[in-house]
Amino acid sequence: TADIGLPPSPTAKMEMAGASPKPTFGPGVRGQAVFFDKTFGSYIHEVLGNGEVGTVMCWAKHDWTAATDESHTMFQIGTTLPTLGSLFRYRNQPYWQWVAWYHHIDQRHTYGPTASLADITGGEWYHAATTWSWPERVRRVYINGRLMGEIPIARPLGRAGGLWVGTAVGGAHALNGWLDELYVLNEPLTPGAVKKAYEAGRA
Repeated sequence: TADIGLPPSPTAKMEMAGASPKPTFGPGVRGQAVFFDKTFGSYIHEVLGNGEVGTVMCWAKHDWTAATDESHTMFQIGTTLPTLGSLFRYRNQPYWQWVAWYHHIDQRHTYGPTASLADITGGEWYHAATTWSWPERVRRVYINGRLMGEIPIARPLGRAGGLWVGTAVGGAHALNGWLDELYVLNEPLTPGAVKKAYEAGRA
């Protein structure tokens, strides 16, 4: 973390989505990466503090394209509704969207901001980051160090509880792709800090 100006992250307890998972490792951006499917979605306990501010970012690679008729999840924050949200792609939509769920009875939610996948080539690494801040009342999403969109937050976000990486809760809507250099932070990184993290991975 030193090369992007961040202190080392504390160790978090992790569990897997599937029974007796056997992770697949391969070359990453600057080391080894892990392949995430429905049998290997990691769950990180209590890693986001109070959940009102934060950042999740990583490098990702997958063979599916913007036209693939499947749903995918980069991450989902929280184990029960209401959650802070998830970076989610629904079926053949050509973008990631930062979805915030806030009601467990009638499934009310807010979509956006979105990050286009039009310029993402299957089988190539790209950097994805999301930040949120209740004090600033804003959510943001970045691709390759560039701010793709932001949207106001309409209500307090509450505690995150946990973080599912590479799937939604229980292994649903798996990424079916590779992740590397995952950062989970208790602060919303600035656009400049996100760009610095992206450039560090390219060096």
